[in-house]
Amino acid sequence: MKFTISTIYASPDCGFEISSKIPKLIAEKVNQRIFPNYQLDTLKPAWTLSLMLATDSDLGKTERKICEVEVFEKDKNENYVAWIPYSAVVNKEKSQLENYLKEVFEVLSVVLANYQVDMKDLISIKTEVQNLVMDNPNYAFKSKFKPNLNAILERVNDKHKVGM
Repeated sequence: MKFTISTIYASPDCGFEISSKIPKLIAEKVNQRIFPNYQLDTLKPAWTLSLMLATDSDLGKTERKICEVEVFEKDKNENYVAWIPYSAVVNKEKSQLENYLKEVFEVLSVVLANYQVDMKDLISIKTEVQNLVMDNPNYAFKSKFKPNLNAILERVNDKHKVGM
């Protein structure tokens, strides 16, 4: 089995200012250190354990929620979806990155407890990731171009009118 993390934002106006390198790094560390030590890499060799992190500012979620695992036999995938409270991450008392890491590792502790992973091993990875990414420009969020959705909708509507 291998481990992956993905992120989905349920509304276009919400998201975290977190580099895509961060979840990739966390998954890499879990695959390197947790999975071999607990024989999860050989448990179901062709399978993937996926963690999808989601948030939505419109839902007003204040607590994290981890949904029941979904097993997709055909795709050889065990998928967990975890809702991370938007307000807890964008809270200005600490950096978004610090808040994000706290939430992600809380979710990971619940998910990996299902595979009898000792939390001290996960805490070790959290500390390592924090030490590597905090204040490191290589892991800083880089704003990407955000398209003007109104302009895109106008173009789509104009094309639709022409076709009528």
